[in-house]
Amino acid sequence: MQITKLCSPPLMRSLKSAATAACIALCAAIPAYGTLIFFDDFEGNTIGSAPAGWTIGGTTASVETAGQSADGAAGDDRGVQLTPTGGSIGTANPRIERSFSQGTNSEPLRIQFDFMYLNSGISNPTIQLRSSDPVQPGINLAMKHAQAGEDGARVNEGSGFVTLNTVIDPDIWYRYTITTNAAEASDNTFDLSIQSLSDSSANYNFTGLGFHNNLTSFSSIRFVYNSTSTTANDTFFIDNVSVSSIPEPSSLILMALAGAGLLVYRNKKRG
Repeated sequence: MQITKLCSPPLMRSLKSAATAACIALCAAIPAYGTLIFFDDFEGNTIGSAPAGWTIGGTTASVETAGQSADGAAGDDRGVQLTPTGGSIGTANPRIERSFSQGTNSEPLRIQFDFMYLNSGISNPTIQLRSSDPVQPGINLAMKHAQAGEDGARVNEGSGFVTLNTVIDPDIWYRYTITTNAAEASDNTFDLSIQSLSDSSANYNFTGLGFHNNLTSFSSIRFVYNSTSTTANDTFFIDNVSVSSIPEPSSLILMALAGAGLLVYRNKKRG
């Protein structure tokens, strides 16, 4: 039976208006923030200690005041400093990694973090989005490419690295925001925003970037020196790391319609 036969014209108009308003409000607000999976500004850690909740391999990772982002909250005074053990990278790919769970969902993710490095010769400080399969990454994004003559970020889209038209300078904090599509998508892609926290003109946006490998689930992020270089002084800093899940549009519409229906029902009872 059609809904128009169950509802009077005024009720139908109320339902349509409420549903439209609810859809607009939800679709505008939820994708921007999503459901927070974790946030770490490292403020609960002792200066000089390893960051709690992170797995560390082949590197010295410690919470330091030098690692505090330029965009920290009032009173914040610490972030994570990563330096290869012994001052060189070798073949170990030094890293820190944080696991997370989306439960049974594989919704799109919003990943955000602040990044700064010191030495212009740094060897590919990289963020990787990974699944429970530890062999290959999904997203494989070098925040700063080490090749001579290139000062920007680059991404491995499966067939090789693509250099992005960016300039990422030393001693400046940048905020990276990554928004993926759903894990079960046939072809994983992501959008990237890079924002300088000290120069409003140095902002970059890219859409439809490819994954290194398609993933069927998302389970960890890794900050890693993606290099076998033995270059010394490869220190970089990470702060304000967050991962959120973003409901897909179909889920938002169902939520909006349910809320609109409840609102109209309550108003009808009061009337």
